[in-house]
Amino acid sequence: MEINGLVINFDENIISYTSSNRVSPKVMAVLKLLLENKNEVVTRETLLDEAWSREFVSDELITRAISDLRRALRESLGGLEKSVETIPKKGYKLNFDLLESITREASTATKTTSQNSKPIAFKISFKAGAISIVACIALGLMAYLFITSN
Repeated sequence: MEINGLVINFDENIISYTSSNRVSPKVMAVLKLLLENKNEVVTRETLLDEAWSREFVSDELITRAISDLRRALRESLGGLEKSVETIPKKGYKLNFDLLESITREASTATKTTSQNSKPIAFKISFKAGAISIVACIALGLMAYLFITSN
């Protein structure tokens, strides 16, 4: 499923936009239920019935799944808050209109600024470069200590 560049891969449990986040199958089941009920409240009972098939589930597991979903959306979309709202004493609601408008605006901005930007590749190459530098320094220090000890 894709929403203005936000890719939700239910088979591999991945949410990706500017970065990719792998989540648990239960978190994806919760997301699927929220997407099927765009901008409507999904009760905790419905989550229990559909995502957990009425297994013995504590309230904490549902709360944790919602927290993990919020984190994955926030990280994938670069800081989106309030994507999943808690409706006190009722359940949860995916703010689909907000999600759609944020991704639409970002998608439009990305198209107009640069067609060749690769934020995920940059993050990976930056980390690899930093690790390489640290490894070279450590090897150099070990060589220095070996030479000076003889």
